[in-house]
Amino acid sequence: MSNHPTYIVLAHLPKDQKDPIFKGDFRLHPTEWQIFDGALGERQAKAKAEMYRKYFIEVQIRTVSVQVK
Repeated sequence: MSNHPTYIVLAHLPKDQKDPIFKGDFRLHPTEWQIFDGALGERQAKAKAEMYRKYFIEVQIRTVSVQVK
């Protein structure tokens, strides 16, 4: 278990569903999420959120609590 917090970036509500970024094999979906952890997790989460803000109306970064296995 890492000593660093885990972050999740959540994005939904595309600004323009017709934008080419939402088409093709490597497209963004109308709802996207990604998890980051480790020493650079916060920085990576913030960078991904900034990228998502170009394409989505709603973008959030949240910390993730303890995982249950």
